[in-house]
Amino acid sequence: MAFQRFDAGRGSLLLPALANGHDHGRYFSPVTFGAVDQPLETWLAALALQPDLDQHLTALAYLTRLARSGVASTMHLHRARPLDVLVDEAADVCAAAELVGLRMAFAVPLQDRNHVAYTCGGAGSTGFGTGLDGVGPPWRPTAVPSVPALMDAVDSIAAAHESPTVTVQYGPLGPQWASDELISAIAEGSARTGRRVHMHLLETRRQREWADAAHPDGLLAHLDRLGLLSPRLSVAHGVWLRAEECALLAERGVTVVVNTSSNLRLRSGVAPVGALLDAGVDCAMGLDGATLDDDGDAFRELRLLYLLQAGDGLDPRLTTEQLFRAAVDGGARAVHGGRGPWGLEPGAAADVVVLDREALTRDVLPASQDDLPLLLSRVTSSSVRHLWVAGRPVLRDGTVLGVDEEAVVAELRARQAGLPAVDPRAAALPQLQEDLLQHYRTAQHRRRQGG
Repeated sequence: MAFQRFDAGRGSLLLPALANGHDHGRYFSPVTFGAVDQPLETWLAALALQPDLDQHLTALAYLTRLARSGVASTMHLHRARPLDVLVDEAADVCAAAELVGLRMAFAVPLQDRNHVAYTCGGAGSTGFGTGLDGVGPPWRPTAVPSVPALMDAVDSIAAAHESPTVTVQYGPLGPQWASDELISAIAEGSARTGRRVHMHLLETRRQREWADAAHPDGLLAHLDRLGLLSPRLSVAHGVWLRAEECALLAERGVTVVVNTSSNLRLRSGVAPVGALLDAGVDCAMGLDGATLDDDGDAFRELRLLYLLQAGDGLDPRLTTEQLFRAAVDGGARAVHGGRGPWGLEPGAAADVVVLDREALTRDVLPASQDDLPLLLSRVTSSSVRHLWVAGRPVLRDGTVLGVDEEAVVAELRARQAGLPAVDPRAAALPQLQEDLLQHYRTAQHRRRQGG
């Protein structure tokens, strides 16, 4: 998608709306309940203490914030939950998406191994090393659903909630968290039904080390043999992908969603966007519920992605054409499998965002200056005036239609204030995190175990 400027009159600027290729639907930042920025593996232990708040209200608040940021499509990979709770929460989230009017993919979280830490054992392995074997809820479930039960949950959620704007995807949480049996079942189900798949992949150095130990012949080659790699798959992060793996992903038509702020905040690193683009991989942009300022601002994330990936040469390593293609086309492919161009042709049921050009150009001389530099230097959520999704108005004059956002947020904050000041389970967290650090420092995640 080439950058397109359309003068909407009265100092407005029309653009194809953005697409958020990876997120988890958290309205309140994890920092608010103690999951401060740190390496992913210990951060996930703190994330398990996320308070249970009304999922319909949470989704309404999260989706309206996305709409005000110029996002028309979003990937929602839900948090891992017991299946009965998951089915109910899926209904709450999907109903919120219909009410707000955004396009949404609900990725059903699927996991059947390594709930506490990465190990190289089989799906039934329970050995984690000193200090981790006795860990229980909320970090390790009391029972792990069977693969058929997990697959049935996807089918039932899809049958109940799919619509022209809401789709349901398989959501294996990552290869370190899913057995070969589960991944094979997902690959078969995706090939049979055409249902898309969304998965974390090689986010951290520890995941790279686990992958090399668990799959000496190559993790990506292994996933390919299981049938998972296809144009129906999108993967989040990919920070530790190698050149030959990028080439395989390109050959199979897989989309890679880059999550710049999240990867910086959780010490994961910087995704090899240049290598991905050189290999011909379709890239997308994701917010991952962890933008740099905790504000969910998609245009700020776009700017950070560009600045971090443009490189230090005389010519930008990431061009503006590639940047906007990722932020629009790539994200849309991850969410609903659509392919561009996503231009603003007459009569199209387009996803369109309208920016306040007058405010952006108030100090610009001359007034006819190209708008592209302004987009790359100063557009934020505050610049967004209107949003249409599938040709229907969702946001007008900065206000989401059909949802009283102020009342929703006020109710959520009231419920948050009513929670206990301290989660009694939090007392066990520091020791667990120290044990996790020992697990990875002593390379337990690279040692093969029985099972």
